[in-house]
Amino acid sequence: MGIGRRAQGPIATPPGDYTVILRPEAVADMLAFLARLGFGAMAVDDGRSFVAGQRGQRVLGENVTLWDDGHDPAGLPLPFDYEGTPRGRLALIDGGVAGDIATDAYYAGKLSWPNNGHALPVTADFYAGPIPGNPFMAPGDKTVEEMIASTERGLLITHFHYTRAVHPLRVIVTGMTRDGTFLIERGEVTRRQHLVAVGLGKCDQALLNGVDHRPVSGVLFLHQNWPIFRLCRRDDHDDLPSRKG
Repeated sequence: MGIGRRAQGPIATPPGDYTVILRPEAVADMLAFLARLGFGAMAVDDGRSFVAGQRGQRVLGENVTLWDDGHDPAGLPLPFDYEGTPRGRLALIDGGVAGDIATDAYYAGKLSWPNNGHALPVTADFYAGPIPGNPFMAPGDKTVEEMIASTERGLLITHFHYTRAVHPLRVIVTGMTRDGTFLIERGEVTRRQHLVAVGLGKCDQALLNGVDHRPVSGVLFLHQNWPIFRLCRRDDHDDLPSRKG
């Protein structure tokens, strides 16, 4: 209700560099892409994953820890996969270091890795092989209110919408904001912005250098304060990969 009232009368956001605070739903979208494009055995075997050949190496910021746990009641528990194999807990990223990869019976046999129970139905409309279905992100030491109060000039984003992959290896996606994008000025949320088209390099531009703050409470798909978000005019996107069709 509060967001609905504040979302009336949006204004245009001028291009520039903004510190961005993401609500849980926006981060959920980002983690879903990381899980689908980066932490599955099929993507790793094909060489399409940003962690392919880098297990045991630092690939993200030191303050980024991600895991997958199909038994945790804080998420949507599913203790076994679609082949009936018990789901194992995966340490996907530990302090920025690449770790476990989701497998099923086929890829466990092909790659000589343990089967950790992450098979999906082969009849799915979009088949990506085994992928983490219950990803979590470790909490930090700042509340959302504290992050907003420490932001001189920024944006508060509640949701992303219609996100699509442009460059799977670098986890670059495009999309739009949705359901309220708000301007932050001198530590306060002030005005609603029009929907913003975005192009995000989720690994290269943000997580590789670490996030600035994370909230205290631990919940599924924690909201983050991404360091820098550049809002560009259409003609400023020449350096981003193009998608045809």
